[in-house]
Parts: sequence; C-alpha cells; structure tokens
Amino acid sequence: MNKKGSAKDIMFVLVALFLFAFISMLMMGVYNSYTDSIEGSEAFNNTVNNAVEESAGTTLRAFDYIFMFFLFGLIVIVIASTFTIRTHPLFFFVSLLLLIITVIIGGVFSQVFETSAETDIMQDGANEYTVIPFVMDHLPTIILMVGVILVVILYAKTKYEEV
Repeated sequence: MNKKGSAKDIMFVLVALFLFAFISMLMMGVYNSYTDSIEGSEAFNNTVNNAVEESAGTTLRAFDYIFMFFLFGLIVIVIASTFTIRTHPLFFFVSLLLLIITVIIGGVFSQVFETSAETDIMQDGANEYTVIPFVMDHLPTIILMVGVILVVILYAKTKYEEV
C-alpha cells in the first residue's frame, strides 16, 4: 500500500474548492446581515464593537485572496504528486473517462454555486468577493486544464523516468 497519488486527487481539489468558496460566501453573507441588523442599536454603538466589526470584515474580505492561494497550492500539490505515480499506457482511457466525469461534476458544482449565490443571504458575499465568483464560474474549465496537465504528466514519462 505505497500509494503516492491517484485519480481521486483532482476530485478532492474540486470538492475542496467548492466547499471553501461556498462557506466563505455564506460567512460573508451572514456577517453582513448581522452587522446590518445591529447597526441602529445603542448597545453596539461603541469603539470596541466597531474595532471588532472592522477586524472581522477585514478577515472575511481576505478569504478571497486566501481562496486564490488555496487554489494554486492544491494544483501545485496535485501536479507534484503526479510525478511520483507510475502508470501504464493502458490506463489512459480510464483516466480520460474519469477526467470527463470530473469536469461534468465541476459543471454541476459551478451551477450549484451560481444558483446559491443569487439567494438573499449570499448575495452580499458575492458583492464583496471578486476571485471566488470568477473561479467558481470557470470551475469546469480550470478542472479540465489541470486534468489535461495531469494526464499528460502521467503518460508522457519514458520508461527510464519511471524508475
């Protein structure tokens, strides 16, 4: 059981990106809704609360750039782990089939994200972020490009490079 990587890696990237984006947008929407609801309250009109709100807002806005780092980090890790896998050319068509299935699932995730981003609570989050909505709109294309790179790396190795 000395597995160094598998076809599930690209599916892991897909699910991780979707969950990170969905939860980030939901958190921003809930935070904006919360701050709007307490805006007129006298109990929350003080310097301590304003400082906490500013810190929370800055942290939540940073998730857009953290998502970009997360995306590139996952892609680099998956590509690096692909170099350690030895494969036989017979499995090329299986890999191609898995890539097609993964791109279709990426399209479904993209559509689910787009539909949920139009809800009232997540609309506020969609207005705050730029990278997350862009990546999620183009998720099937990104997954396809990464998958093609992985398939090329898997099956372009010569016999001497597999040692």
